[in-house]
Amino acid sequence: MQKEHVRANLFLPVTGDGAISTALWGEGRLIPVVIVDTSRNIDIQNLINVHQHTPPGDVVSTWALRRFDSDNIYLKLEFSRPVSTTTYIPFSLEKYASLVSGIIISRAMYLQPSDSGSCVSEGINKPKILIEISAVLEGWEKLQKKSLIKKYRHLKHPTNEAIAMADEHIKRMTELWTAHTR
Repeated sequence: MQKEHVRANLFLPVTGDGAISTALWGEGRLIPVVIVDTSRNIDIQNLINVHQHTPPGDVVSTWALRRFDSDNIYLKLEFSRPVSTTTYIPFSLEKYASLVSGIIISRAMYLQPSDSGSCVSEGINKPKILIEISAVLEGWEKLQKKSLIKKYRHLKHPTNEAIAMADEHIKRMTELWTAHTR
């Protein structure tokens, strides 16, 4: 993988999350909603606003890790239509491992700017875009489990208990994200 230097304003901090399920989109699958702060990246705000009145656009997604940083994962989104721009969404695995799992399982996500609402219910009828995530994240299961074990160990659970809790957490999240696909 090639090393890439990225300007700080290309990062969209996650300010909230949730999920939407509707028969109209995604065949009724539960699709994660990622709420981001677009205040430092006006191109993404413009993309979301323009997208409300144009046909679906094109986007290429890529998952990325930083060397020696197993606490975070990044989703790179390269849009070519209706606005040409690139952005990165950083996910803290301690906080957002279940959300990342949902994105991977659903192969999609809604991107909602925080000015459309700080939670899904506030932004339900406000601008957001549905993005197909075609990127594959090699080794996700191992990374997710390691992150969850670390989280439970941090909460003072013994190692064997933390491993069992991580396995149960992953099982429950997988059930949640796949419940509507059966």
